[in-house]
Amino acid sequence: MIIALVSLPVITIPISSSSRGVIRSVQENAKISAIVSGRIIYSKLEKNNQEIKQGDTLFIITAEQLDTQKNLQNSQSSDYSAQLQDLNKLTRGQTSGLQTGQYQRELSAMQEKIAQVQTQLSLAQKDFDRAATLYNQGVIPKAEYDKFFYNLQ
Repeated sequence: MIIALVSLPVITIPISSSSRGVIRSVQENAKISAIVSGRIIYSKLEKNNQEIKQGDTLFIITAEQLDTQKNLQNSQSSDYSAQLQDLNKLTRGQTSGLQTGQYQRELSAMQEKIAQVQTQLSLAQKDFDRAATLYNQGVIPKAEYDKFFYNLQ
């Protein structure tokens, strides 16, 4: 035992130990999200835990769907502008030079309706004039004359 006590300052025992570990960032997971949806055509991320810097381009996304939506909205916008111009013309009483088929059809339908009503009015006026002449001559009674009068109204 004396030998063991004398050899104590000579024997060294390691106090530290090593083990595997992972160094992580202050924020556990960095969330990556895109403002638009689309198909990824390029990715700079090649392996897990790859080092990147702020401002690096990580992905290139095609926006084919956005282009289609943009074209549709541009088409709708020009159609709405044409409709608005047609409505402005119609409210000012201008019936020529309408651009949209919708208001051209509606104008034609209204013009036909006006012509039909004018024909009915003309017929009612002729019937009333005839009834007035017959009433003044005493051929028809007042009730029949009133019927033609109210048809004219």
